[in-house]
Amino acid sequence: MRSSVCLMALLFFACKKAEELPAEGPIRPLKEYSIGNAREWTALEKQLAPQARKSIHNGKPALLVEVPNAKADMSTYIEKIGVLREDGTEIAVETLPRGRNPRTYAYFDWELLPPSGKIKVFAKWNKYDLWVQEIAVHEIPGAR
Repeated sequence: MRSSVCLMALLFFACKKAEELPAEGPIRPLKEYSIGNAREWTALEKQLAPQARKSIHNGKPALLVEVPNAKADMSTYIEKIGVLREDGTEIAVETLPRGRNPRTYAYFDWELLPPSGKIKVFAKWNKYDLWVQEIAVHEIPGAR
């Protein structure tokens, strides 16, 4: 019995991709996660990754950053949502209050975005680390 358990454990780890395994010791979190680069969160990636689209907020053009499939509650919630330039500098960020029905979106003034190039939108979860989506400004849905 013990040898079959050891064999199953060996096969389990041998079948994992090299990038999924830590070099040694426990798995260390990635700097950022995204769809297609979710490592230990692969089964949840569509619930955790942010999306961006052009919208209207308070009568003005805005960038809506949201996690539309999020399952958030008092114990699992998004701490911050924001937008970064291509070089990683912050354009805008909003800290979301923890509550019974926590928000999973934020609006940002469209005029803050660079006229071209790429941006990264992000959602920082309390339990699931930092999730990003990189997108060219001209490819943001609704931007045309």
